[in-house]
Amino acid sequence: MRRLLLGVLVLLPLLAGCWDQQAIEQLGFVTQVLIDGKPGSLTVLYRVIVPNKLPSSTNPGSPDSTTLVSSAGRDLVEATRRADLQSSKRLFMGQVQAVLLSERFARAGGAAGALDYFVRGTKTRNISWVLVVPDDQVQAVMALVPTNAAYPAEAITDMNLSQRQQGEIPSIRIFQFINQIVTPGRDAAAPLIRAGKNSFVLSGVALFQQGRLVGTLSAADTEDLDLLLHRSQQPSLIVPCNGQGTVSAELMSPHRTLDAIVRQGQLVGLSLRLRAIMHIDQVTLCPMDFQSHQQEMVLATAGAGIVSHRIESVLARLQHYRSDPLGFGEVVRVTNPAIWQAIHSQWHDVYPKLPIHVEVHLTPNDSGLLNGSV
Repeated sequence: MRRLLLGVLVLLPLLAGCWDQQAIEQLGFVTQVLIDGKPGSLTVLYRVIVPNKLPSSTNPGSPDSTTLVSSAGRDLVEATRRADLQSSKRLFMGQVQAVLLSERFARAGGAAGALDYFVRGTKTRNISWVLVVPDDQVQAVMALVPTNAAYPAEAITDMNLSQRQQGEIPSIRIFQFINQIVTPGRDAAAPLIRAGKNSFVLSGVALFQQGRLVGTLSAADTEDLDLLLHRSQQPSLIVPCNGQGTVSAELMSPHRTLDAIVRQGQLVGLSLRLRAIMHIDQVTLCPMDFQSHQQEMVLATAGAGIVSHRIESVLARLQHYRSDPLGFGEVVRVTNPAIWQAIHSQWHDVYPKLPIHVEVHLTPNDSGLLNGSV
């Protein structure tokens, strides 16, 4: 009996709860983080939820549903600890929805170290989007309180999810970003974000090379990059017709194939093949007979030519910046390990000089309820 009582007394402390348990009232939930400065000297801005000002069934909510906390440190650990001293609550990073990197910080190579902090924590979930902020937009982006969401990070999340459906600018989550920068023969790309009048705007793409930002693409080039990165659902296409009309279509079920071209044991080029179904959405001022297979094939061939030209333009820009977000290097590494072993340390010098052969094949799909055009 005495032994049983002694055992119960020993176990009592273990029944009190988790050793690191904290009351929810003591936590400040961070939803958005912006990292500025340079590695070793960071300025960090945190957007922290104010729970009683969020909308609910009994509360319409308030525009100031979050508060902004600023801190500095040699790394994120130090900056966050200092931020804790400024807040009445301990900052909790497990609900961060948006990790924003200033352009100067990303160009200085700070992305990898900063994101290491977020994914190393045991409470981290794969809900965070990674975005890059132009230097002249840092204060404006963090100060913006959009009118179309309960709090700023929710607006950023909705915008990224919408982009994945529309296929315009490639969005990326934190674990996917890290996976790309640590995979040999592959680089990462993340969207650029700016502050609009009442909401955020995605304005282009930041290209990375081994975790360091090396260049940017405008919004005009990003839809084709999104298609090649397999992130868009149904990218769009407009094909001129008869000199005055147009045919708008969606590229359904796009399938991309990358290959290395090797001759006599030497890497002499790269190839990209894209196959998709061309689904007609709208015909404007274009007399078409969709019962004619020949006319359909003429339209599909014209569409393939446009897509091919657009892809070649994007690839030229990627090679100019020596960034390989499509993973051509990874293809070489997997299919030709001996060649990769010889060139991997110079890949970002070899890759820009290689010709890339592009082949696009579009298959016409059902034209819908009409066999012609209205």
